[in-house]
Amino acid sequence: MAIRVRSNNPNTLWVDHKKYKPFLRLDFEHACAYCDFTEPQRGGSRAFHVDHYKPQKKCRTVKERNAYTNLIYACGICNEWKKVYWPNKLLILLQQFILDPCKIDPDIHIDKTAPRWQAKSPLGHFNIEKLHLSSKPNIDDRRAREDALTTISDLEQLGRELLARDPLGSDTLKTVARYNRQIQSLRGMIMGPKD
Repeated sequence: MAIRVRSNNPNTLWVDHKKYKPFLRLDFEHACAYCDFTEPQRGGSRAFHVDHYKPQKKCRTVKERNAYTNLIYACGICNEWKKVYWPNKLLILLQQFILDPCKIDPDIHIDKTAPRWQAKSPLGHFNIEKLHLSSKPNIDDRRAREDALTTISDLEQLGRELLARDPLGSDTLKTVARYNRQIQSLRGMIMGPKD
């Protein structure tokens, strides 16, 4: 995936951290920074939170707490698993801290090529376990996403084949239009945003 870049910083310090949500939605491409699920897959943007990477209780000032660089777009499930976890110096040395995807590329530590994510490092293992990234519901949801993407690819291929055989036939054009509507519907269900 690569390191995420926060490019929509409103350059305003708000006391209410929820005001940053529209900006974070854009920066994190309508997806959870930890599990990569999109808004449609989690039930819309209402299921997403503005997570404080360094928990609010560990911050001394509003400026530290609500600095845009301390805010992460996270689904409620990951945010609930993370809660107020903040490592001490020993835990950092032991690589038992939550990856900040704006500072560390998660793909260096976690293999995301299969529905069950695998650790590539002790840090990846800690994150998978702490955030339950390879829980059965997450694996099932990733499989459903893979199935939807396969269906999209199959429908696109069928449309190309039909057009190649009969590019001007009215039945062909109607069928391809129907495929395109199905493709758009499937993409919307998995890619986002939902609302």
